[in-house]
Amino acid sequence: MYAYRQPRLVEDLRHEGTHALLHASIGDLPLWLDEGLAEYFEVPDDRRGLNAEHISRLPLDIADGWAPDLKRLETLDNARDMSPRDYRESWAWVHSLLDAPARKAVLIAYMNDLRSVKGEEKIRPLSDRLSRLDRGELPAAVLLAHIRRVSLLRAAPPLAADSRLERSSSLRLQNSPFEPSSTLPRRGFFGRLFGKAFGDGDASRAQNEP
Repeated sequence: MYAYRQPRLVEDLRHEGTHALLHASIGDLPLWLDEGLAEYFEVPDDRRGLNAEHISRLPLDIADGWAPDLKRLETLDNARDMSPRDYRESWAWVHSLLDAPARKAVLIAYMNDLRSVKGEEKIRPLSDRLSRLDRGELPAAVLLAHIRRVSLLRAAPPLAADSRLERSSSLRLQNSPFEPSSTLPRRGFFGRLFGKAFGDGDASRAQNEP
């Protein structure tokens, strides 16, 4: 992990720290998910994963004719093949998945499967799992609606936007191995990110956010 001393150093540390914890606990992840989670958790905690740079650019991507394609993202296995738009899309998928309980549960189940996979064993990709959700609505359409909704919240007055985001987005991964119990003391960034999924000892050693 490398990080340079510059104005976005703390953001970079959160980003690279997310990669480190994901790899230590789960192992290999699909590239898009690895980067999407890092882009989500690199922002300050009070933003609830809202990456302002990405959400300001995505509506322009849509106006330019872009459409999300998770199956295509799943084929990428080298960061050099990812464009800035791919990073934005990866973040958007993660943000939309963590924003809705049913979709969040699918993501958590998928990540738990990734942790338990052995050798060359294959598991069903997340795109296939999402296609069976949302009552027949295409996952891409659900994501586009999410981007438009969050963009409107972003454009609203700060207090209104923050209030609505707090109600609609949560870093907690409820009723899953990835969520620390709500009765536990407030943890720092890394503790809140992964909680018991990576062992209480590991989480407690990383309680202080950089």
